[in-house]
Amino acid sequence: MNLATARSLRRSKEVGLRKTLGVKRSSLVSQFLGESFMMMLISLSIALSITVALLPFFNRLTGKSFTYVTLMSGNTVVILVSVIVSLALLSGSYPAFYLSRFKPAAVAPG
Repeated sequence: MNLATARSLRRSKEVGLRKTLGVKRSSLVSQFLGESFMMMLISLSIALSITVALLPFFNRLTGKSFTYVTLMSGNTVVILVSVIVSLALLSGSYPAFYLSRFKPAAVAPG
């Protein structure tokens, strides 16, 4: 959310141009929320890759015998998907609604 808000000046020019071309606010909101969701999916895949790579080291360090299958069983997948969707909506909602409010005439040239 912070990164998207910090880049809002660059994105405001894009939003202004798209609004002058006739794109509706709902389309802009869905684009920003979709971008947030894609970033969360990329982050999830990186995190799962790191988890799989470091799981043997963790098992040796702690003396446990976790496997990837045991970590992804039961309610873990449901909780993981719920957290990903919730975080994507929360992190993308402020930039989506903030940036889609820009008026094309109010965007600074440049």
